[in-house]
Amino acid sequence: MASQIVDAPTLVQVDPEQFRASYNRRPFTFEHQLNDHPLMQLGALVDLANRLPRDQVMHCRGKAPIETDFDDALRHRKHGFTLDEVLRDMQHADAYVLLSHVESDPLYDKLLHTALDDIRRLSEPVDPGMCEEAAFIFIASPGAVTPYHMDREMNFLCQVRGTKLVQLWDQGDLSILAPHEIDLLFARPDLPKPGWKPEYASKAMKFTLGPGTGVHQPLLAPHAVQNGDELSIAIALTFRSAACRRRILIHQANYELRRLGISTAAYAASPIVDSIKHSAYRGYLGARSLARSVHRQRQ
Repeated sequence: MASQIVDAPTLVQVDPEQFRASYNRRPFTFEHQLNDHPLMQLGALVDLANRLPRDQVMHCRGKAPIETDFDDALRHRKHGFTLDEVLRDMQHADAYVLLSHVESDPLYDKLLHTALDDIRRLSEPVDPGMCEEAAFIFIASPGAVTPYHMDREMNFLCQVRGTKLVQLWDQGDLSILAPHEIDLLFARPDLPKPGWKPEYASKAMKFTLGPGTGVHQPLLAPHAVQNGDELSIAIALTFRSAACRRRILIHQANYELRRLGISTAAYAASPIVDSIKHSAYRGYLGARSLARSVHRQRQ
């Protein structure tokens, strides 16, 4: 009797039609099995936090206003408690813990790529060249808030434990993200991101997530999160693509042109102009890298 072929189990389940219609344009929900995975249980995550380099484990107060500078809060940790104190009692710690780039750990690198393979099958036909894959794990006390911010990658956010309300805004709304602000986001990641304004509230798209559900966040889509009344665990599966990398170079070229006082068209205003900028700026970066290499060799 011929052997029966059994499809390999998937960790992330996305409707193909929904993906083709909305990927990297509009948020949409999906399902996943990461909530059942042994590596995503709290005990395993505490072990991970204790073996990751310290600069990859960031924490801050959990309850914060939506307008808080999220990067600054994680960077400066103005709260007066230690990571050990946080991890001992996350249920009552009023804390937010971010495990950054967990793919640096071999176990979690395998988990990330297994999950992203399910997305890659859908993304490659429409946006080829998946690259710069990374994973970020969020452990948050009840009621914790992820303040308003935006990411420089595509993101599939998977809720593992607890519940959260995710608010997302249209990344193409120029009243929220102006072209020069996007140029700055990619050219100067060291600077604060564009901040929250009260008038944005009425424009939010809202998604309620529980264990086994997730939401796709397009590139640059501003977002904020309110966690529910219990401990929350989530993982962000992020990546870029060949087209995303190309776009980033064009935004960086725009920034440099404006810095020199040269007026320039926004990204996507002219495909021909974008192609010229991309080629010229890529050549400039290559020449600069070569010059620095030669300089180092001569020292």
